[in-house]
Amino acid sequence: MAVRRFSPISIVIGLSFGPAVAQGMARFAYALLLPAMQADLTLSYARAGALNTSNAIGYFLGAVASAHLMRTIGVVRIFGLSMVLTAIFLILSGCTGDYNLLFALRLLAGTSSAITFIAGGAIATALTGRDPARTGLILGIYYGGAGLGILASGALIPVWLSTHPPSAWRDAWIALGILSLLASVATILVAARAEYKTAPSSVRAKPRLQLLKPALVAHFLFAFGYIGYMTFIIAYLRGFERSVYEVVSFWMILGGAVIVGAFVWGRFISVSRNGAALSTILLFVAVGSFVPLISTDFAYLGASAILFGLGFLSEIAAITALIRVFLAPPEWPEAIAVSVTVFSVGQSIGPVATGWLSDRYGSLAVALGISAGVVFVGAIIARMQRPHAQHATLVTPSA
Repeated sequence: MAVRRFSPISIVIGLSFGPAVAQGMARFAYALLLPAMQADLTLSYARAGALNTSNAIGYFLGAVASAHLMRTIGVVRIFGLSMVLTAIFLILSGCTGDYNLLFALRLLAGTSSAITFIAGGAIATALTGRDPARTGLILGIYYGGAGLGILASGALIPVWLSTHPPSAWRDAWIALGILSLLASVATILVAARAEYKTAPSSVRAKPRLQLLKPALVAHFLFAFGYIGYMTFIIAYLRGFERSVYEVVSFWMILGGAVIVGAFVWGRFISVSRNGAALSTILLFVAVGSFVPLISTDFAYLGASAILFGLGFLSEIAAITALIRVFLAPPEWPEAIAVSVTVFSVGQSIGPVATGWLSDRYGSLAVALGISAGVVFVGAIIARMQRPHAQHATLVTPSA
């Protein structure tokens, strides 16, 4: 078969453009655009946070719908279709200054990006069956693909906005959408090489998520906490009059750390049969979120970007690996969808809650403090995840 000419690693590298679009561009680039959008549209922190909450609500809707769509349309097909739709919604976001319409487009982009993220995750998880010893690396490369989107947006947006009026945020959305379309073409071609086959309906099982309660609670707290940092960190830095080059450097370090995280945590995630890897990764995110409160000197900001970047998307690889360990292959797609649903609820609440509190107390330091504290609690709870006495038999899926 043609797929045997390609290793799981080579295929998942191509698949990683999915998270680059769904996360790096459709979600996290908003932090870079936020100061200009606030200035041009006169947005409070609460209204700015609400735009990210709308994206997270869409993410929740996409997560809820993804299992059904993967069954009816096919995992590979819905992966490519949703990726293209995400790119289109990004382009349209640059074509309006109406707040209500932007709210709707952010919601739609969240919906399609969640489906992209989940379907690609199902394909990547199936690929681990061909190389179980490198489960952590395969999943880390896939989810770490978001770092590519962070790097691309970091190289494009701050410099562009620094030489143009605040209204230039529209052009930035359009440029991100075009880049996303180009990435979609490449990724769709690679996804076809995976030859993912959905398990027959007769063996599809309802995922036994009760086996993963501590991990899922920690996952929810992580989602609530990390999104406050990713929504407001750039606005926080600009409040201290950091130069555009410092902002670019910070964002690029963050994106690079996301990519490197796959190699840092890959082995640990692969061998972990409890919450140890998940807890350790969450601790990195918590500390990284807290560091800017100590000092905004660039050395501290660089440390924050490294610690946070190493952890925040490796966390998703860690919980996906636990799903693979605790559950049988027919349960994986729906279990991943449920984990993303839990995640989306947390990150729906996070931006508006931290934005509202920042408005109330007149400081974005509140958002960062809440982010760090909530994720730290998640790290404690994740450590409570114990190995299941009777792990599901790991049958190699068709990949």
